[in-house]
Formats: sequence, structure tokens, C-alpha cells
Amino acid sequence: MLDKYMSSVSPDIPRLLTALAEWCACMVCLSLFPRRRRVRGLTLAAWSFFLLLVLVCFLVLTEGSVLLLWFPCMVGVFLVMFLFLSLTLDLSAPDVVYRTCMSFMVSELAASLTWQIDSYGRMITGRVIPAAETAITVLAFALVFGVCQTISCQYIKNRAPLEITWRDCLPQVILTLVIFSASNLSFVLPHTPFTSQGLRDIHNLRTAIDLAGVAIIYAFMSRLYDLRAERELLETGNILKAQYETYRSYQESIDLINMKYHDLKHQLDGLRGETDPVKREAWIDAMEEELRAYKPERQTGSPVLDTILSGKMVRLHNSKITFTCVADGKLLDFLHVMDICTIFGNALDNAIEAAALVEEEDRRMVHMSVSRKKQFLMITVRNTMEGSLNMGPEGEPLTTKQDTRYHGFGLKSIRQSAAKYGGTIHFEQKEGFFTLQILIPIPRDLLAD
Repeated sequence: MLDKYMSSVSPDIPRLLTALAEWCACMVCLSLFPRRRRVRGLTLAAWSFFLLLVLVCFLVLTEGSVLLLWFPCMVGVFLVMFLFLSLTLDLSAPDVVYRTCMSFMVSELAASLTWQIDSYGRMITGRVIPAAETAITVLAFALVFGVCQTISCQYIKNRAPLEITWRDCLPQVILTLVIFSASNLSFVLPHTPFTSQGLRDIHNLRTAIDLAGVAIIYAFMSRLYDLRAERELLETGNILKAQYETYRSYQESIDLINMKYHDLKHQLDGLRGETDPVKREAWIDAMEEELRAYKPERQTGSPVLDTILSGKMVRLHNSKITFTCVADGKLLDFLHVMDICTIFGNALDNAIEAAALVEEEDRRMVHMSVSRKKQFLMITVRNTMEGSLNMGPEGEPLTTKQDTRYHGFGLKSIRQSAAKYGGTIHFEQKEGFFTLQILIPIPRDLLAD
């Protein structure tokens, strides 16, 4: 008798409520990526209103369709949400599918919870109270979407952005399909061993499955972040090790280079006794040109920085890049050797790689400076570049290489090394130049020196 009574006062979730939940879920997803929106302002507001209108019209108009068309209709709703997020967010296709799955399941939970509470109120009062239904909807939506947005913001704020691939996306799609089907199975096929015929049990089962599904989805997202962090930590560690090993290799060869440099200088005196003036001058000029590539003229005051610069000089010379350096290496004394190698090794590698791509050889330039600005150590690496770079959501330059999954760790390593001392890094591209600037607070006990 109770189930029959509930059926008379509490039909299935109204399509208008479902449409509103799905619209709110899309708005929450949109709010998580303020810097990656394709449209803004009035255009974004117009797109959002159009989405709500499409969802309401589609679901209301298909409300009286036969049961066999119910699942295709929900697939249509999913595609509408996917299309909206694709048009408004600058994300990859797998990432949009991933976010659409999350938004769809969160909207199902919000609608199910709201209607379950409302149905219980109708059963108690025996009538419909519009003001109470509105209050229940607002509170339930605020609870579900507020919690989901808070959790998502914490992941996005404290961790690096996810780079969703189709391999990451496929389990999410399968999980969404299974959870959605299981939560609504009692409405479609009530006479099975795995479903319920009681309306109250159906409400409880659907809300519980939707809640468990959302929890699983967020747990899966947490695992993706953890796996990505582990991979980045491994790659960063490999880069740090490679930079340090490179530094040690440079250091071991510095003495040999210095000896060779001095030997060649003495040989010049003998070569000037060549009887053939043409051969003599050609020989001397060639030797002097070679000497420029190996001349240990960088004396910055930091043995580590001197070693790094000496190691880069051959590459700069071979790429025909003009290099200038104004550095007070003594300011680097409070930095660990590994961090000096990481910062200057990666920064110079990136600058040399960009400058070498400039077609005009006389425009290939790299300038580096190390100085003190009030209570900060300021490191600046500036280079010429061809064209312009695309900047990411956090203002960092994006790689131009096709395989983006294993690139960009150099800048992350620089950022992490600077962050160890409370420092920050900034990027700027202007008039054919790219500038990397690093600011690191100088310890108080060294400020008086």
C-alpha cells in the first residue's frame, strides 16, 4: 500500500530537474578551468543559457517516449554536454570526455538525492509544497556540487594539470556506463533478481549507487594524479642526475681543456716562423678560431657556474650563437650544487635550443645575468627566438614538440629547485626575445655581506 501511495504522489525524477542538474554540473566543470576557456563574458553567458535551453527542451520533449528510447535519449544528453564543454574549454578530446563523464555522474547524484528527499516529503505531507521543493533542490544541489567542486579545486590547485589520454579515458567511460545502468536498472527492468520493485527501495538503491559511483570516479582521478606525480618525480630525478653527471664530466675535462689552451698558445709562437706567409696566417687564424670555442674566459666567482658555462661554450660556438654573461657567482654560494646545475643547465639548454632555430646567424644571441636585487637573487636568461610560443594556463611556455608527455620537465625542475628556497620563476616573450627570470630570496644571514 505504501509503494502504491508513493507512486501516486512521487513519480520518477522530473525531466526539468534532471536538465537543471546536468546544466549545473557543466557550470561547475567550467568554473574549474578559468584560464582555459575558449569564450568569456557575454559570449560564455549566451552559450550557457543556450545549453540550459537545449537540455530542458530535449528532456521535456522526450519525456513521453517509449522505454526503449530512454537510454538513447540519455546518450543524447551526454553528447550535448560533451559538445558544450568542447566548445567552451580549451582541453584535449580525451580530457573533455573524461570531464563530461564526471559531470554526468555528479548530475545524476544531485538529481537522485534531491528527488529522494522530495519524495519522502511528499509521502509525509501527502501533498506538493512548491516552496519546500525549491528549498530542497537548492540545498541538495549546493551540497553535491559544492563538495565536488571543492574536491576538484584542491586537486587542480595543489597538483600539476592532468594530461588525459584515451587510455585514461576509456575506464572512465566504461565506469560511467556501468554505474548509470545499474542505478536506473530498477526503473527499466523491475522484475529481475538484481532489481527492486518497491519505490522507496528504488530511490535508496539509485542514490546509493550514484554516490558510490561518484566516489569511485574521484578515487580514480586521485590515482591518476598520483601516477602522474610519480612519473614526473621519476623523470625530474633522472634530469637532476643527468645534469649533475654532466657537471662532473665538465669538471673533469676543465683541466685538460686549460692545458690544451695554454699549449696551443705556445705553439702559435712557433707557427709564426712559417716561411710561407699565406699558409702561416691561415694556420694561425684557424687555431685562434678553435681557441675561441675552448677559452676558459668565464670567471664568475662560482666554480660550479664556471664549469657549466665552459661545458656549454662548445655548443654555443657550434651553433654560432653570441653569448654574453654578467654574473656575480658568489651570490650562488647558498644554493646546493645540484640546484645550480639544474637551474643553469636546463635554462641554458632551453635558450641555446631556441636561439639555434633562428635563421639569421647574426640574430642568434643568449644573454645571462646573475645579480642581487634588494633582498633577492635574480637570475635572468634571455635569448632570441623564431616566431612565438604558446603559453599554458599557468603562464608557462608549452613545448612545440609533438610528444608532450615527456617534455617540459626541464622547466619543472627549475621551478622545483627555485621553490626549495622560496623562489619563483617568470616568463616573458617580447619582440623576438624570450626571457626566463628567477627570483630567490637571499638568506637573512647573508644580506649583510
